Amino acid sequence: MTARKERKRAARDSAAPPQPETVKAKPQRSVQLPITFLLDCDFDDLMRDNERISLASQITRCYSDNKNSLFRAHLTVCSFGGQLRKRFDTILTHYTGWRGVRFLDEDFILASEMAKGWMLGEGGRKGNGKENETKKTGIGANEQTIGAEGIEEAKAATKETKPNSEDKAESNRETQPQSQQSRKPETEGGQFKGVFSKYADLADSDKKKLQEEGEVVYLTSDSPHTLTEMKPYSTYIIGGLVDKNREKGICYKRACEAAGKCKAEGRKMEVKTAKLPIGEYLEMSSRKVLATNHVNEIMLKWLECGDWGEAFMRVIPKRKGGKLREEEEKAAQEEEDEDEAGVEEEGLNEDNDEVVEEAGETGNHEE
Repeated sequence: MTARKERKRAARDSAAPPQPETVKAKPQRSVQLPITFLLDCDFDDLMRDNERISLASQITRCYSDNKNSLFRAHLTVCSFGGQLRKRFDTILTHYTGWRGVRFLDEDFILASEMAKGWMLGEGGRKGNGKENETKKTGIGANEQTIGAEGIEEAKAATKETKPNSEDKAESNRETQPQSQQSRKPETEGGQFKGVFSKYADLADSDKKKLQEEGEVVYLTSDSPHTLTEMKPYSTYIIGGLVDKNREKGICYKRACEAAGKCKAEGRKMEVKTAKLPIGEYLEMSSRKVLATNHVNEIMLKWLECGDWGEAFMRVIPKRKGGKLREEEEKAAQEEEDEDEAGVEEEGLNEDNDEVVEEAGETGNHEE
């Protein structure tokens, strides 16, 4: 019995010491910036069913990428209707629980004007949500919405008039699906962090000027202008369209028409167009048209690092064969240098052969 105890004690003593528990680092909290990414979904009638399904998946990815990004934008889906909305309301119903994203019936012109309001909110606090807080009363094309004030009135009326036991049908409405309940107010404002840190110490007068200089830019590969940087209090519009490039130039045309409309109506807002600087940073082996979620992710990466080249390389799918121009030019230069070195070496060898040949001829002559 004693021998058994000794063996157990020896085995226990020889066992490896317990490893200290590794403390997992807490994920860094996402920081809200005063910038808006607007997904323009007013192309419902131009897409097939499978393309709408693809777009819905891309919107879902945009939400996920923005939520998990180190620096996030005010993500907004506008012109949200038709069959696309029906898919969300019937299949992707969990979208009603998403935070940090707005779904609006309004077109991108009105949505861009509304964006000014939520970007100017107080430093990331919860806003009153009046811009987008809606109560859904149906599904599909016949849906109607009431504003936040109407919701408060409805809540007050509910408190005053409690359902009795005989009115079970009315009480059951309180357990209606979340898709038919009002959305919570979204975050407003934003902080000068990340690439926007350079604006943090501006005087109040300069900050006000910065707010007034906020742009509305529709991103399209057909634009003659190139986006070099993104600015605070600006709205960047991404076309929510999956059509296998059937409708060429439609986003650029839509943006130009909107610019003309704003000017004709005397609106202060000016709609500009720009394309991402893909051609300046990447050599692409395929077409430069990117999916909606890829454009969104590239811009999120730029907000994090401030470098378009790095942002492209972290997002562009490998199947598109994207390579940095600097690397391509460096490789080409190295190849050219190697070729030149080879030519020089070949010429040197030819000179040596001629010298040897001349020496041989001289030796034969002397003999």
